[in-house]
Amino acid sequence: MVMNRELIGRSYAPSVYEVKDEATIQYALATNEANPRFLDQNAPSGLIAPPVFPVVYHARVLGKAIGDPELNIDFKRALHGEQDMTFHRPLRAGDLVSTTPSIEDIRDKGTGETISIRLRSENQTGELIEETLFTLFVRGNTKREATSRTKADDTADPGEPIATVSQDLDPDQTFRYSEASGDKVRIHLDPEIARKAGFPGIIGHGLCTLAFVSRAVIDGVGDGAPERLRRLAVRFASPVIPGETLTTRIWRAPDPADAAGETFRFETRDPRGTLVISDGRAVIG
Repeated sequence: MVMNRELIGRSYAPSVYEVKDEATIQYALATNEANPRFLDQNAPSGLIAPPVFPVVYHARVLGKAIGDPELNIDFKRALHGEQDMTFHRPLRAGDLVSTTPSIEDIRDKGTGETISIRLRSENQTGELIEETLFTLFVRGNTKREATSRTKADDTADPGEPIATVSQDLDPDQTFRYSEASGDKVRIHLDPEIARKAGFPGIIGHGLCTLAFVSRAVIDGVGDGAPERLRRLAVRFASPVIPGETLTTRIWRAPDPADAAGETFRFETRDPRGTLVISDGRAVIG
């Protein structure tokens, strides 16, 4: 089954979501946040949502695009490959966020296809809040390789990182994250279903890992100020296991400076040295 290229450029009706303190605080706690900007409702500068919180309302919007019957997508072979989020202003309680999805690209990748969906979110006054490029990889009709958790074969030494942040995933992380995010896919909750899917047991949500990575970047090179995070882009390389420790290493990027701030590159590994997040890029303003 090949995806329908004629849908490239198609936009869908927006969906509106009301941001509430209870939801943003629950999401922060589900991702082990301790930053008072996300938790203290009496903070002088006010409560804001964690940067990755938009994924909570993205899910229903994404369905309009990837669920289009004209697309011909095989969901049984689909994997979340990449996520690229650009932040224009923090979300606050009372914001009415209108998000419009559009199919930006569909490409052949040899072993399958990728589809990229752009999500553009504005508040009630038309102010741009954030933009996300969500990329799904759909495997071709080839035999699925067994899940690999071997150490990555690094071909170049990137040198000493300017920051290294270690974070512990709790054994019940996926259950708490499922409640806060609404993502209740069974491979994150049922060991037997996860094993049938080829995993060693329950695996973590990729977007929960992304939330952990955002905290690593904010604390590592952003002075703990979430408003300074302007962009966060990653490739999901391997699944994570609840109860393990993730280590994120951050370097200054050799790329030219971004107009929004300084660019950094990063990667995240599990205790075996396996890359779980690769090709990480962040911009700190």
